[in-house]
Amino acid sequence: MLATDFLDATWRELCLMHSQDDVAINRYWQDLSGQYRDGKRYYHNLEHIASVVKQLLSCKQIIDNWDAVLFAAFYHDVIYDTGRNDNEEQSAFFAVDRLRNIGVDEVVIHNCKEYIVATSNHDKSADSDCNIFVDADLSILGTPWNEYLQYSENIKKEYAHVPDALYRPGRSAVLMKFLEREQIFNSKFFFEKYERQAKENIRKELELLK
Repeated sequence: MLATDFLDATWRELCLMHSQDDVAINRYWQDLSGQYRDGKRYYHNLEHIASVVKQLLSCKQIIDNWDAVLFAAFYHDVIYDTGRNDNEEQSAFFAVDRLRNIGVDEVVIHNCKEYIVATSNHDKSADSDCNIFVDADLSILGTPWNEYLQYSENIKKEYAHVPDALYRPGRSAVLMKFLEREQIFNSKFFFEKYERQAKENIRKELELLK
């Protein structure tokens, strides 16, 4: 199943738990998916969202606030502009507006907003669902090297406007922050699954950036 078909079906199933307004549900899916289809997105696109959703489905049994986590997965990168530093906050505002319009419960909306904002730093949270969500967002770091390398190349394409002399140290600084953490993944589930490979991949990319 294509990422768009998978996400379309998942989106509808999720929204129908909160609203019977088919017109609004379809309109917001077109609105949402259109954002991710922006031609400047090489990594932060529908394929990334599908990957995050699938990661979350693999551990659904340990997630308490499933709907909030899933809505966060759909909306967490809806606003993505490499020239600004408030993408997560703007994505959260975008989500709150749309979810209120289809009648989603305020508790779900609040949690969704918190989870999206948490992806700005991926710090450990007292909320286990938040840790699982941000870990799913980072799961690409722990994939096999060839997949990770494609990811790193796609990130570079998204910053094509940045001169190489600036991109390399900037990207290196971001990667070093992950290695300097006590652990990259905050949940037991993703730590055990991806931590070792993620550190290996990051070290390899840092060598390439020298």
